[in-house]
Parts: sequence; structure tokens; C-alpha cells
Amino acid sequence: MKIISMYWNNIDPRIIKAQADVFAYFGFSLEQMEGTGIDHGDWLDDTMGKLPEDEVVLFIDIDCIPIRKEAITEAFAAASRGCFYGVAQVANHKDKEHVYISPVFMCLAKKTWREMGSPSFKETANSDAGQNVTRVAEQKGIEIRMSMPTGCLKPVWNLSDVGLYGIGTFYQSGLFHLFQARKQRNIKWFLEVSRQVLAGQRINLMALQKKYNRWFGLF
Repeated sequence: MKIISMYWNNIDPRIIKAQADVFAYFGFSLEQMEGTGIDHGDWLDDTMGKLPEDEVVLFIDIDCIPIRKEAITEAFAAASRGCFYGVAQVANHKDKEHVYISPVFMCLAKKTWREMGSPSFKETANSDAGQNVTRVAEQKGIEIRMSMPTGCLKPVWNLSDVGLYGIGTFYQSGLFHLFQARKQRNIKWFLEVSRQVLAGQRINLMALQKKYNRWFGLF
């Protein structure tokens, strides 16, 4: 069982530390790797290829954290039985209709990936990073489980015709993903949610929305 997060040097060190603190709080070992300048798809391909054949891996963005321990344990349980598991996303600039599992939070066994034919995670003309793997899983009849957005602090994108996601998105499995972590104005949200998790507090989306509006002066 391996959890890996890759980031570039444009990420605020506070985000890196907060993510590590949250995973430690829930009792998980997290490997954070700086890969400045490395293409995300190339890194995923290379990392997956080098893993032991019996490994189950969770890829997670540097600005994504669990807000409940079960978000991680349930992902590994699903992937260990051969399921392709992760958060739902849509590449609106490529294919507005295809909902796929994003490497924002993507868990699978290497054995399952081999059964798919070891498909590449690289971005293509019609697929975002990781999207091609979902297409192959669909074609091969691999079980797919997606965690859907339940709310966000600032809606930005359509999730096909099934919902919205955006800056500060919460997912039904118990995850929080900031999105656009390189932008300084967004960082406070990741730090605030991380603080509440580490304090053992229940996340209140409406309260965060009210604070968001006040901090950003939207209303």
C-alpha cells in the first residue's frame, strides 16, 4: 500500500506541510515528491511502471486531503479487489461529456493496470491526464467507482450534466481538493480545512461559504 503525491516548486510550502500533517493525523504514511518540470502523465507512467507487481497505489494531488480516515481505507479496499477507484472529473476543454477518474485522487492495483494492458496516463488530444485509463477500464469491463462532488466553495466547472465542481471541492467519500493551489488567494482555504481536520472538527460547508464570501468580497 503506497500513497504518493507529486508537486512542483510553485506550491507554497504551507500546503505541503498541511497535507503531510493531515495524513499523519489519520495514521497514514505519505510520500511527497518534488518533480518540478516533469510532465504529470510521464511521472504517473514511470512511477506505476516501477512499482512492485503486487502493489496497490494511491496517487493524490498535493492540494488534496482526506477529511475522514475512511476516505483512504475505502479507496484501498476497493482497489485491492480489482476496482479502479477515484474522484470524478471532466476535462471541459477536451470532452464535456466524459466523466473520468482523475489523478487528483486515483487508487488502483498494479495488477489491475496490467489487466488493462498498462495504459498510459499521459494527456492526449481527447483525454486529460489519467482520462485514457478510465476509457480503457470502461472498454475492458473493469469495475469503476467514482467519488462525486458534494459541494464546493466556488463553483467553476460543469461535471457533465451531473453536477458542479470548482475551487475548494468536497467529495462524497470524505475528501477535499483545493484546485489551483498555485494561486496565493486560494491557499487560505486549504489551510483552514486542514486546520479543522487536525482539530477534530466537523467541516461545515455553509460556514466556510460565508467566510469565503467575506474574505473574497464576492457579496
